[in-house]
Amino acid sequence: MDKKTISIIVGILIVVLCVPLLPKLKEIIDPPRPLTDDERIAQIRQALDEYKTTNGRFPTTLDVLVPTHLASVPQNKAGQNFNYNARTGAVINPTQAASSRNRGGVGVTPMTDAMTGLSVSEELNF
Repeated sequence: MDKKTISIIVGILIVVLCVPLLPKLKEIIDPPRPLTDDERIAQIRQALDEYKTTNGRFPTTLDVLVPTHLASVPQNKAGQNFNYNARTGAVINPTQAASSRNRGGVGVTPMTDAMTGLSVSEELNF
Protein backbone atom coordinates (compact mmCIF):
# COMPACT_ATOMS: atom_id res chain seq x y z
CA MET A 1 0.00 0.00 0.00
CA ASP A 2 1.09 3.49 -0.69
CA LYS A 3 1.14 6.38 1.80
CA LYS A 4 -2.05 7.92 0.44
CA THR A 5 -4.07 4.72 1.02
CA ILE A 6 -2.69 4.32 4.53
CA SER A 7 -3.55 7.95 5.30
CA ILE A 8 -7.13 7.42 4.12
CA ILE A 9 -7.50 4.24 6.20
CA VAL A 10 -6.09 5.96 9.29
CA GLY A 11 -8.43 8.92 8.73
CA ILE A 12 -11.46 6.63 8.45
CA LEU A 13 -10.43 4.78 11.63
CA ILE A 14 -10.09 8.06 13.53
CA VAL A 15 -13.56 9.17 12.38
CA VAL A 16 -15.12 5.80 13.27
CA LEU A 17 -13.54 5.87 16.73
CA CYS A 18 -14.43 9.53 17.42
CA VAL A 19 -18.09 9.59 16.29
CA PRO A 20 -19.37 7.82 19.46
CA LEU A 21 -17.60 10.47 21.56
CA LEU A 22 -19.41 13.44 19.96
CA PRO A 23 -22.39 13.48 22.38
CA LYS A 24 -20.00 13.51 25.36
CA LEU A 25 -17.99 16.27 23.73
CA LYS A 26 -21.18 18.33 23.37
CA GLU A 27 -21.92 17.86 27.09
CA ILE A 28 -18.41 19.02 27.95
CA ILE A 29 -18.57 22.06 25.67
CA ASP A 30 -22.23 22.95 26.36
CA PRO A 31 -23.39 21.28 29.60
CA PRO A 32 -27.16 20.86 30.02
CA ARG A 33 -28.77 23.52 32.19
CA PRO A 34 -30.47 22.40 35.39
CA LEU A 35 -34.24 22.08 35.24
CA THR A 36 -36.33 24.86 36.72
CA ASP A 37 -38.75 24.06 39.55
CA ASP A 38 -41.66 24.48 37.12
CA GLU A 39 -40.07 21.94 34.75
CA ARG A 40 -39.59 19.52 37.66
CA ILE A 41 -43.24 19.94 38.65
CA ALA A 42 -44.24 19.32 35.02
CA GLN A 43 -42.24 16.05 35.09
CA ILE A 44 -44.00 14.97 38.27
CA ARG A 45 -47.44 15.90 36.89
CA GLN A 46 -46.80 13.93 33.69
CA ALA A 47 -45.76 10.90 35.76
CA LEU A 48 -48.87 11.33 37.95
CA ASP A 49 -51.11 11.46 34.87
CA GLU A 50 -49.50 8.30 33.48
CA TYR A 51 -49.93 6.53 36.83
CA LYS A 52 -53.57 7.61 37.14
CA THR A 53 -54.33 6.48 33.58
CA THR A 54 -52.94 3.03 34.39
CA ASN A 55 -54.25 2.65 37.95
CA GLY A 56 -57.40 4.79 38.04
CA ARG A 57 -56.17 6.89 40.98
CA PHE A 58 -53.21 8.97 42.07
CA PRO A 59 -50.41 7.21 43.98
CA THR A 60 -50.31 7.48 47.76
CA THR A 61 -46.82 9.03 47.62
CA LEU A 62 -44.53 10.30 44.87
CA ASP A 63 -42.07 7.51 45.70
CA VAL A 64 -44.50 5.05 44.09
CA LEU A 65 -43.66 6.65 40.71
CA VAL A 66 -40.03 5.46 40.94
CA PRO A 67 -38.67 3.73 38.81
CA THR A 68 -41.60 3.10 36.44
CA HIS A 69 -42.56 6.72 35.76
CA LEU A 70 -39.62 8.70 37.22
CA ALA A 71 -35.93 7.81 37.68
CA SER A 72 -36.10 9.54 41.07
CA VAL A 73 -38.47 11.95 42.80
CA PRO A 74 -37.32 15.47 41.88
CA GLN A 75 -36.73 18.08 44.55
CA ASN A 76 -36.88 21.83 44.08
CA LYS A 77 -33.68 23.80 43.51
CA ALA A 78 -33.45 24.43 47.28
CA GLY A 79 -33.32 20.65 47.84
CA GLN A 80 -36.82 20.45 49.35
CA ASN A 81 -39.50 17.93 48.49
CA PHE A 82 -42.50 19.22 46.60
CA ASN A 83 -45.80 19.13 48.53
CA TYR A 84 -48.09 16.46 47.09
CA ASN A 85 -51.79 15.81 47.64
CA ALA A 86 -52.61 12.17 46.85
CA ARG A 87 -56.35 12.86 46.77
CA THR A 88 -56.23 15.59 44.11
CA GLY A 89 -52.81 14.99 42.52
CA ALA A 90 -51.78 18.58 43.25
CA VAL A 91 -48.04 19.29 43.37
CA ILE A 92 -46.91 22.53 45.02
CA ASN A 93 -43.46 24.03 45.39
CA PRO A 94 -42.91 24.80 49.10
CA THR A 95 -40.91 27.92 48.19
CA GLN A 96 -43.91 29.34 46.31
CA ALA A 97 -46.04 28.90 49.43
CA ALA A 98 -43.34 30.73 51.40
CA SER A 99 -43.15 33.60 48.89
CA SER A 100 -46.94 33.96 49.03
CA ARG A 101 -46.61 34.44 52.82
CA ASN A 102 -44.00 37.14 52.26
CA ARG A 103 -46.42 39.02 49.99
CA GLY A 104 -49.13 38.85 52.65
CA GLY A 105 -50.87 35.76 51.28
CA VAL A 106 -51.80 32.70 53.27
CA GLY A 107 -48.84 30.37 53.58
CA VAL A 108 -48.31 26.95 55.01
CA THR A 109 -46.54 27.04 58.37
CA PRO A 110 -47.37 26.17 61.96
CA MET A 111 -47.45 29.91 62.74
CA THR A 112 -50.12 30.34 60.06
CA ASP A 113 -52.14 27.66 61.88
CA ALA A 114 -52.17 29.82 64.98
CA MET A 115 -53.04 32.98 63.05
CA THR A 116 -55.68 31.61 60.67
CA GLY A 117 -56.97 28.58 62.51
CA LEU A 118 -56.23 26.47 59.40
CA SER A 119 -53.90 23.53 59.49
CA VAL A 120 -51.28 22.87 56.83
CA SER A 121 -53.35 20.09 55.33
CA GLU A 122 -56.47 22.28 55.19
CA GLU A 123 -54.59 25.01 53.35
CA LEU A 124 -53.34 22.50 50.79
CA ASN A 125 -56.77 20.84 50.55
CA PHE A 126 -55.51 17.52 51.88
